Amino acid sequence: GANVTIPHKEAVIPHLCGMSKAAQACGAVNTLVRTETGFKGYNTDMPGLLRAMAYDGICLKGKHVVILGAGGVANAAVCAMLEADVAGILVLNRTVQKALELADYFNRAYETDKVRAAAFSDDFYSVMEEMDSDDSKQSWIAIQATSVGMYPNVTQCVMEDEKFYKKVAVGYDLIMNPAVNMFMKCVKQSGGEAYNGVRMLLFQGVLAYELWTGHKISDELATKVLHILENN
Repeated sequence: GANVTIPHKEAVIPHLCGMSKAAQACGAVNTLVRTETGFKGYNTDMPGLLRAMAYDGICLKGKHVVILGAGGVANAAVCAMLEADVAGILVLNRTVQKALELADYFNRAYETDKVRAAAFSDDFYSVMEEMDSDDSKQSWIAIQATSVGMYPNVTQCVMEDEKFYKKVAVGYDLIMNPAVNMFMKCVKQSGGEAYNGVRMLLFQGVLAYELWTGHKISDELATKVLHILENN
């Protein structure tokens, strides 16, 4: 088999003999598995994120999630959150049109109305308040799915408003370098838990390996690999 990455995750699709359900839902492929009739496409980004968050003990079912960004990584994140049966998703992006297109695609694909969209310049707090239930105000899970804050631009942060972080119980940044970036620091300063993207990287690779070989990787072995990744 093989892996493909941006910008080939969508371009490779016409050349495949088939796609997994997850890849079809996400509209993107990152793992190719050789079959007798050609290569079948899979997307391990989405289940990799879910496995990573489960590894960290994060419960998603029934929660509200805000996703920062509307690119390819955000695509997989929205798909993952819908598969996890969250209560609602707000996609925040610099340009609202791209966020609206992402929300519309997944609402149609999953026959739901859970995905909302707004721009950073909008009054998105009103949207968050509207999405919260009247009798149960809950903290949000925030997934940072842009490249803002990635090395060497370590002083940058996609969201700087303190009010935002007061709503966030868990912040999941899909960047790995630096290990703790400005987004994560802001989450922690407001009392939330913060994680980086190394576990998603690990588990999407684990899932690809399992598809290629048919051999399951235990959490114990994955933990050993994780320690190597985190110490390098």
